[in-house]
Amino acid sequence: MHEDFDAPPTPPDPESLKRGHEWRDMNLRGLMWFMVFFFGIIIIVQVIVWISFRNVAHTAVSNDPQPSPLFTGPAQPPSPILQPTQQYHEKQPWQDLLEMHERENAHLNNYAWVDQKAGIVQIPIDRAMELVVDRGLPTAPAALTKPSH
Repeated sequence: MHEDFDAPPTPPDPESLKRGHEWRDMNLRGLMWFMVFFFGIIIIVQVIVWISFRNVAHTAVSNDPQPSPLFTGPAQPPSPILQPTQQYHEKQPWQDLLEMHERENAHLNNYAWVDQKAGIVQIPIDRAMELVVDRGLPTAPAALTKPSH
């Protein structure tokens, strides 16, 4: 059926006004039955999934091996113990991280000898970046830059 969208709208059917909806375009009874079946199937599927989950959980628990009579409890993990315990390590991980960042920042922002005999010095990273901008990066000797054939 082809509708002319430029045509003026037709007035509603008196039967449609009486019923409160367009009775010819939609089967309300069919829609209601569809909704009943749709939600019924959803409920049935949910019950099946719940029963399956309970079966799997019960099977998993019943298949667990019995602990040895010699078992004395959970074993301590091997060292180093990284999480805080009163016996081994009192600091929280975030405290360890802050200390590590402080050590890194001290290393990056201070002068120090790397090899005093060879004259190699560690300089702060900001100063190193300034020197690279001023002087450029060092270049390799010419013998190393030529490709070999």
